[in-house]
Amino acid sequence: MKTVETIALGTIFPENSIDALMEVVGSTPNPRLALDILLGVYEELVLSKYAELDGKDCTFVSYDKWTDTVHYKYTRNKQKYINVPKDCDTSVITADNYTEYDVSYSNNTKGLYVTLPETEEVKGTTNSRRWIDNPKVWLV
Repeated sequence: MKTVETIALGTIFPENSIDALMEVVGSTPNPRLALDILLGVYEELVLSKYAELDGKDCTFVSYDKWTDTVHYKYTRNKQKYINVPKDCDTSVITADNYTEYDVSYSNNTKGLYVTLPETEEVKGTTNSRRWIDNPKVWLV
């Protein structure tokens, strides 16, 4: 049985290769994309260089069209996880003095993250729709 897709492919490729092409299309992670590429109707997404995701200023790294995955990076302050006594006033703990409060884990401790002044580059992924819907507008 001929489908619209096989008829369309038949206008570009020899009739005897259509079944093989459809088999390959069906075996890709994104059959619709594969078919669009073969038919010459696929248009690359134009993605902005920056987006704001979860309050973070993110920079575009790459886009995987087969999985619709945007790879990005952002900078954040490093964090250190420590354990402190349960009755400790954590408001006095800073990046400068946290080592003085850090104790071994036990039933009488609680954990917390201390934000450090050093930064690190973090990588993340999202889908194209979320990236497009959250552009970062740089105000000059």
